[in-house]
Amino acid sequence: LLPVSANAQTTMINEKVILVNHFLKQESNARGFRYIDLYTPMSESNGGLKKELSSDGVHLTAKGYTVWENAIKAHFGTI
Repeated sequence: LLPVSANAQTTMINEKVILVNHFLKQESNARGFRYIDLYTPMSESNGGLKKELSSDGVHLTAKGYTVWENAIKAHFGTI
């Protein structure tokens, strides 16, 4: 799951996203699946979605999808 832009109202959302991602990573490992962390390359130091990757704090821009694509390529090579 991806972060959303950080503000007073979304801090709890991003904390829950981190917990869900941790669970998904554990389950993926237990079941022999590959987990790709998209949260880290898309988040700022405050845990929110990088401003330059979204126009509204939730939906990705073309630059955001490029970060997503590069994260996948790092695990699987060129698609």
